Amino acid sequence: MSIVSNADTLAKAWERRAKALEGCIRKATTQATKVVFAESKKQMQKLIYDKPVPTRVEAQLARRSVREKSGKKFSARAIMITKTGRASARGEKKLWTRTGSLARSERFRIVSAYEGWIENKASRRGKGGNRGYAAYRHRMKNTRYPAPWRTRALQAKSGEVRGIYRDAIRDSMRAGIIPRIK
Repeated sequence: MSIVSNADTLAKAWERRAKALEGCIRKATTQATKVVFAESKKQMQKLIYDKPVPTRVEAQLARRSVREKSGKKFSARAIMITKTGRASARGEKKLWTRTGSLARSERFRIVSAYEGWIENKASRRGKGGNRGYAAYRHRMKNTRYPAPWRTRALQAKSGEVRGIYRDAIRDSMRAGIIPRIK
């Protein structure tokens, strides 16, 4: 067998690998994005929704402790605690109602074979009407409202994501295996 035929065989094998690579990487990107998205939802639940909504009394007590530490005068007239130590009916009112909008608005999409995005398009009713509040505030670098659940999800699943891509590259390499010549 001549050197030219060996080179042709090798070139054909690499062509098959190149064709198989994009499909394998696309599957890996979809799988990795789904894995990170699922972990992101778990982290969001843990960081946001598993914590109880504070009541009016808790908020006022927290403000009082801050004011006492800073040396400012504080009036406790709005706090209504009964003799048993429980807050009155007026004080037990929750400060806000959870809608779950942030969790429902979290989505993922595959942009290309090599890129998957997790984004949130939750809107907030404000002076200007509905606007993409979560998308705006999480895009800013020095934001007051970061999305730490995504960072934690990436950290937690980085090893699994590397394994997914490693397996995809191995699969694409197997597509171009050169048959043994006897």
